[in-house]
Amino acid sequence: MDFVKETTNFIETYHMLDEVTDIVIGVSGGADSTALLLVMDEIRKTGEYTYDIHVVHINHMIRGAEADRDEGFVKKLADALGIHCTVYRKDIPNMAKELSLTEEEAGRMFRYECFENEALKCIKQDPSEGEKSSDRVRIAVAHNRDDLAETVLMNAVRGSSIRGIGGIRPTRDRIIRPLLMTWRKDIEAYLADKGQTYVTDSTNLELDYTRNNIRNVIMPALTGINQGAAEHLTSLAEDAWKLYEGIDSEVDSFIKESAVIKCQKSSDEEAPIRADISIEALKKLDVFTRREAALELIGRIAGRRKDITRQHVDSFLSLMELSSGAMVNLPYGLTGRRNYDDLVIDKVTDSESENGTFSTTKIVWTSDSVVSKEEYTKMVDCDKIDGTPVLRFPEDGDYLIINESGDRKKLSRLFTDLKIDRTKRDRIPVVAVGDTHEIIWVIGYRLSESVKIDNNTKDVLILSYQRTEGEAQ
Repeated sequence: MDFVKETTNFIETYHMLDEVTDIVIGVSGGADSTALLLVMDEIRKTGEYTYDIHVVHINHMIRGAEADRDEGFVKKLADALGIHCTVYRKDIPNMAKELSLTEEEAGRMFRYECFENEALKCIKQDPSEGEKSSDRVRIAVAHNRDDLAETVLMNAVRGSSIRGIGGIRPTRDRIIRPLLMTWRKDIEAYLADKGQTYVTDSTNLELDYTRNNIRNVIMPALTGINQGAAEHLTSLAEDAWKLYEGIDSEVDSFIKESAVIKCQKSSDEEAPIRADISIEALKKLDVFTRREAALELIGRIAGRRKDITRQHVDSFLSLMELSSGAMVNLPYGLTGRRNYDDLVIDKVTDSESENGTFSTTKIVWTSDSVVSKEEYTKMVDCDKIDGTPVLRFPEDGDYLIINESGDRKKLSRLFTDLKIDRTKRDRIPVVAVGDTHEIIWVIGYRLSESVKIDNNTKDVLILSYQRTEGEAQ
């Protein structure tokens, strides 16, 4: 095969390099990434595309001298090609322990953080040259067709959806995979023709990792049953890609129109921590798209999708037929709940236990005075309060006066009438009268009828509440 031509054709099919100015290439020194670097260098030399290459090597500090050898190999190769190489080092075993991840998961997380960091460097250019557009920078990784077959099989046995059956996609955001439909044997043949050496990661021969087990044991067994097993798996993945072209768009539209996603600011980014999804809108979707929408939202709140299976998704969606308050546990410390007319995916955060600040100011009421209509500032009649207003959270026995006749309503019943999420009720700030159970203000919701201003009011107490940034609503 003409390796360069075949790779170029695949790139063109998926528009991987259209108007691209910079490519960050992850190079481990193994056969796949070494071939990727060489072929991307060859393609740009043909003049068909014009882009700068930036090599990134990650030293995971797992294999000691062998890892240092790989680092040296990649730096030497990049130097021979006249390409700058950036090396990142990280103690992945320690990172995995700190984050309660496998070394595979921690390594992948760190790699893509590094790739993205290099991509951002490409975007931030000298102002005199003008800023490069972020959509013209790509991250190229060296997944091949064997990897694709293994991923399809791995996802299938984990209980994945059709999206998982698609395995690894040719493109995702700014990530491209130019060798995705190239067999490993063809990659090795290309390197042999060029007389190019590469390094071998000794852990690839171990059976400690799931993928290595599939690669070294299960795939050979399947090939023994049918020589075309790997090819059939990758053809199935291609069918899934085509199927998803329309479904992705439908899921995105559904989320924009029928889901409310709450985020919490962390450093310079906003991380999703909760999603409220309309049950009525969910029921209008076909079963397949409904599952995919739920999977997408669970994945967004979790921050990853590995280990989120069909069983988890179906368990979550079963809440549509249960009463409000029903709950299921989901991976990564998430919960799924029915909250009246919505399904909720929630992640518990420290900010949900925070309280705001409360202050009172006494003023004389005149005919020119105007009642505040602000949500977190209320005016009440001083003479109607028999005690000191106290900010606290709800307690058993709390009640609110709901009319001029003095009728009471338990706070728990009020929350039910207002359809307030059961899991949030005990963190809603309220203003009580002294140490009693009389509530004069359910902050953000309702003021007691017993303290409202009328024609006989002389003195007014201004109640002001300042929410803590990030406080749960």
